[in-house]
Amino acid sequence: MVTQKDVCETLKSLGIKNGDILLFHSSLKSFGEIENGADTVIDGVLDAVGTNGTAVVPTLVQKDFSNAYKNWNKDTSPSDVGFITETFRKRKNAIRSDQATHSVSAIGKMAEFLTNSHSSFGPRFHAYGDYAFSHGSPWQKMYDNGAKVVFMGCGLEANTFHHFIEAIYTEEIFSTLPDNDKVKQMKKVIVDFSMRNEHQNQLIAENNGGPPHTLIRFSFGKRRTNNVVMDKELYKEGYCGPSKFLLFDVKEYVDTFLEHLRAHPEEYYSNDILNWIEKAKNTAKEN
Repeated sequence: MVTQKDVCETLKSLGIKNGDILLFHSSLKSFGEIENGADTVIDGVLDAVGTNGTAVVPTLVQKDFSNAYKNWNKDTSPSDVGFITETFRKRKNAIRSDQATHSVSAIGKMAEFLTNSHSSFGPRFHAYGDYAFSHGSPWQKMYDNGAKVVFMGCGLEANTFHHFIEAIYTEEIFSTLPDNDKVKQMKKVIVDFSMRNEHQNQLIAENNGGPPHTLIRFSFGKRRTNNVVMDKELYKEGYCGPSKFLLFDVKEYVDTFLEHLRAHPEEYYSNDILNWIEKAKNTAKEN
């Protein structure tokens, strides 16, 4: 039977120490028989980061994106990404960030700092809204403050930081364009949930003069963001009972991937997207 101590010791064996900021993605069923269910996992993480550390979980709204903003309530909207995250969110000492689709909840020394300005400043437009991965978001603050992320039995498919990378790269592309009405409309279309295809959940921005929608959602190309973690061996792995843990440093992952993306965009984007980007850059130079 997996215990609280087992969770703590596995994380420590991977390098987690008192004072760390640790975002954890998790699957409760991956642990098999576990002493006190979700609370054992949460308490084990809190023990590992210690009194000076901070534990963070994603509390994302995933099931109904088209109505996410309309129905959002920071205090009552449930997390759609696992029972452990919902149990964590409901703890009295947990603080949740105020953003409809990609909030996090945190407990610990830096919980207030990480969560207090998610939708307050620094918009960075994205398919999930212009504040989901803003400069004031917990995702940016975790990147800036040396956070680590661990996947407990759920694999890298749950990696939300690849959306953070999308937002950074999209911002870089649009920074090359003139700040005129057409570009402003283009940005509006990107973050307008009413423009989503109800069945495929994809933007149709190109019909309104914008870029192909996959400019802001990585296409299923030759490589994916998660391959970088494995190919560059940026991760550490271990087991807690039957649950496989994968842990890596957030900044190292983001910086490594962005460096590769900037040098080899053809490995991630189709020719249509690459042509649009080149045309946009040339237009900016001409103006």
